[in-house]
Amino acid sequence: MNITGTLKFTLSALAVLLVVHAFFVFKFHEASSVRNVFIDHRHQAGHRARETLPQGFVPVVIRSEHFSSNSLYLPEALRSSLYTNPGQASQFNPNGSCCEMAALKGKAPTPKNIQCEGICHTERACKDPLYPFETQADATFFREKTWNATNLPQLRKKCTEKNRLLHPPFQWCRQWMVADYAYHSENVETLKREIDRTKLAQHNHKNIDPLKANLPPPGCSRTSEGGGSGPFQHLTLFPSAKLAFCGIPKVSITQWLQFLRFTFGAKDYQAFPHAKPDIKLMRFDRLEEESQMKILNDPEWKFAVFLRNPAERLLSAYLDKVNGKSLRDRDHFKFMYNMTHTPTFDQFVKAIAKNRTDFELGSKTREKLWGVDWLTDPHWRPQSYSCGLSEFLPRFSFVGSLDRIEEQARALLQEVGLWDKYGKYYHRIMNTDGITSGICSLPPPVLRVEDELFGFLQLPRETNGTEEGGSYRHSHHSTGSQSKLDEYYTPELRSIVEEELYQMDVKLWKLIENEENLVSGSELALKISGQCKARAVDFTATSTLEYE
Repeated sequence: MNITGTLKFTLSALAVLLVVHAFFVFKFHEASSVRNVFIDHRHQAGHRARETLPQGFVPVVIRSEHFSSNSLYLPEALRSSLYTNPGQASQFNPNGSCCEMAALKGKAPTPKNIQCEGICHTERACKDPLYPFETQADATFFREKTWNATNLPQLRKKCTEKNRLLHPPFQWCRQWMVADYAYHSENVETLKREIDRTKLAQHNHKNIDPLKANLPPPGCSRTSEGGGSGPFQHLTLFPSAKLAFCGIPKVSITQWLQFLRFTFGAKDYQAFPHAKPDIKLMRFDRLEEESQMKILNDPEWKFAVFLRNPAERLLSAYLDKVNGKSLRDRDHFKFMYNMTHTPTFDQFVKAIAKNRTDFELGSKTREKLWGVDWLTDPHWRPQSYSCGLSEFLPRFSFVGSLDRIEEQARALLQEVGLWDKYGKYYHRIMNTDGITSGICSLPPPVLRVEDELFGFLQLPRETNGTEEGGSYRHSHHSTGSQSKLDEYYTPELRSIVEEELYQMDVKLWKLIENEENLVSGSELALKISGQCKARAVDFTATSTLEYE
C-alpha cells in the first residue's frame, strides 16, 4: 500500500471513530439528561428570587446530620442510598429501576409499560404487599370494589340514567334539605334570623348519599374515563390525614397527586403520576360502597378543593389539550371528536356552547364536541360538577383559590397535619423544558448539604406574568393562559363562557377570588343559595336536639 492509500485508509478509520465517538457522546448526554436536570438546575430553582417566597414560609435547610446519623428527620421519599455521599452528585440509571407493585402481583394484569404503570426506585413498593398503606386495617378499608358480569352492567345502567340528565340540579346543600326538621318558606323575616353555626356544622357531614341525589353515582369512571365518568372520578384520598381532596383537571391536580405519592414514600414521586398504581388505590370512585359512605358521613374526614378562574381554566385546557405543543395530544383530540383540523379558540368555544341532545356512553370517539354537561371532557367540564359540589357543598371544610395556592395549600396541610411531616420537606426540581410532564420514572432529587427544600407549592414567584414564572408557576402544563386572556377572549367569547357555559362556576369563583384565607363550603352555600340560607336559619334556630 502506497503512502496515499495509507493516508486515505487512516483518514477513513479516523472518520469512523469520530462518528462512533459522537454517537456515544450523544447517547451518554441523552441518558444523563434526567440527572442533569436535578444537578444543573438545582441552584437555579433553589436560589432564584428568594425574596418572593410566600409570606410566612421558611425553607428547610439540609444539614450533614440528615445523612450521617439520621438524627434530623427527612420523609422516606427523600431518604435513599443515593445520598450516602452528600457532597457528590448521585449516580443512578435514568431509565429507572421499576417494578410491579407487590400488592397487585397476581391480582392485576402485568403492566405493559413498567415505568409508567409500575413503581420506580422504591424498594418497599416492590416487596411489601401493604404498600402504600401502613397497616392491614387501612389496606382492608381502602380495598377496591370487585366488578363482575352482574354488578358492572348494573353500574353502567345507573351511570347512563343519571348522565342523560346532562346537568346537576344545583341544590348545593342537599344534606341540610333532607334533615328531619320542619321547613319554613323562604321570606325576608326568616333570612334575617341569626344562624347558629355550631349547630349548622353538625349537619354538614350527615345524610350524604350520592345514590339518592341527582348525580351520576360513584364508580362511573369504571364505565368511562372521559365524558360520563361522573363527579367522583378525581376525588382522591390521603389516608394518613383523613383528607378527601377534590382534584380538578387544570387546577394543579398533577402536583397534588405527586405530593400524595411523596407521603407514601415513593421515591419516584416527581414522575408523571396519573397511571401509577398506588394513586389508583386512593381513588374514592373505586372503593366499596361501605367505605365510600363511611368517608362521606364521617366528620373526621375533611373535604377540600381548589378552584380556578373559569375563563382562564378553559383557555388553559384549549392551549394544552386542543392546540398545545404536543402533536400527540392534538391528534388524540381530533380523533376523539372526529375533527379534521385543530379549531381556533373562537371555534372551540362556540362548538362546546351548542347544547347536546343525546350521547353514547363509552363510545371510542365522542363524535360531538358540543355540550358543557356531565359528558364533557373533564379538562373543561364545569368545576362545580366535581366531587358532589353541586349537591353537597357544605361537606367541604376547605375551599381555596388557585390564585393564592401557595399560602392556602400550606394552610390546608397545616390544618390536616401534613405540613410539618411532609409539606415543608417537599422538593420538586423541574427544568425549563417541562421534563417532568413526559417521564414516568424520575428518581428523587439529588440533595446536598446547605440545599434548601422549598416545600409543597412554595417555590418563589417570578414577575414576568406568565404561568412558567408568574402567578401560576406551579401549573403542570405551562400554557401561560393567565397572561393570554385578553389575547384570546373577545367580549362575545367572555360573555358566552361566563354567562352561559360556566355560570355556576363563575358564581363560586366570585365568592372566593378575593379571599385571602380558605373558605368553608358551608359559608359558600349560605351566600350562593337563598334556599340554603333559609333552611340553615330554620333548623339551627328551632332545633331542640342536644349537641356535643
